[in-house]
Amino acid sequence: MSPEIFSQLECLPWGLKLKRASIRSQGHVLLEYAGPGDSVIPGQWFADETSLTKVVQKTGQDARIVQTQSGLGVLLQPGGADRRLKALSGLARQVGYTLVVHVPERRAVLRQVCDDGVRFVKMVPVQKYAAFVERWVIGKAAAAEGFQTPELVGLDDSLGTLSMSELGEGVGGSTLYDCLDGAETEAWFARVGEALGCLHRASGLGEMSTHDAQAEAELVKGVTARAISMVACDPHQLSEMSRRVVGELQENEGALGIVHRDFYDKQIVLGSGNQLGLLDFDTSAHGEPELDIANMLVHMELRVHQGYWEKARALGAMRRFLAGYGQCGKARVLIYARATRVRLACLYALRPRWRHIPALLVEQDLVSGVVQG
Repeated sequence: MSPEIFSQLECLPWGLKLKRASIRSQGHVLLEYAGPGDSVIPGQWFADETSLTKVVQKTGQDARIVQTQSGLGVLLQPGGADRRLKALSGLARQVGYTLVVHVPERRAVLRQVCDDGVRFVKMVPVQKYAAFVERWVIGKAAAAEGFQTPELVGLDDSLGTLSMSELGEGVGGSTLYDCLDGAETEAWFARVGEALGCLHRASGLGEMSTHDAQAEAELVKGVTARAISMVACDPHQLSEMSRRVVGELQENEGALGIVHRDFYDKQIVLGSGNQLGLLDFDTSAHGEPELDIANMLVHMELRVHQGYWEKARALGAMRRFLAGYGQCGKARVLIYARATRVRLACLYALRPRWRHIPALLVEQDLVSGVVQG
């Protein structure tokens, strides 16, 4: 994937504008376009036209190829068309179902209105379903002491679906991300740190997949290799940062426990009193707890770079979050924070609106002073 090809993929006919992309390989990219109103249309690009044609033929009747102005073919997948999420388009057409999220060939979420309320239905490829359910069940159990979580109300391994309720009474509506400017934000972050600590102390809940330091190192190497040419900052600086943190991760690894692996402000729902809700356990695993701590801290840093939060308030909230959490391995938090910065720099390089973010993530570190202070 070159910057030249990426720029050609940014605009499609009918006013479709690229929101984000994910490079699966140098010849394959997942795409998400903003359409009319609030509509979102997923798609894919293949460098090999033969591969593109074969995928279109297997994806479903709603799939279509559109051409960029320069003649590149892009597969669009409206209405849940998907060759690996085979039941998705059928469900999306049923009365009461609304397609909310669709990452082609990987996962989807539908909102279902039932007689007894609202449910959310997650779908993954059937060959990945057993491990997906395992992560959900154990991750949800680990979170139970500190967070309210959705109730599992249905499993269907033939469709690859997991159905869940909305969060319980008293929790719902605004996420922590929605309330960054609120008067009680810093206090909420203290409560979030405390609840995360409870999750990390959970044990005896069963076997699940492991995401240890080696796995994180491989993840960092992979995202860097795929996206380095797209990052709007010094590629040598990012490459060196990635190389350094890959080595650091594999030195002095700490004890493993249950981790969420996607713990940040948009996953946390605020409720009445001190109640918190936690969404999604898609990536739960056994790993170092410092991974979750670092992921939250660097996302707080990110909100400053995005202009959503004042630096002074973010630093104060970071301190409250760490105080709420309690004792942790500070050195490992800082290493995982560097790993998170590399991952987010590569991620945001592929979001046209946020092209300036990677340079800020690489050049500015707001977390270290708080963790070491």
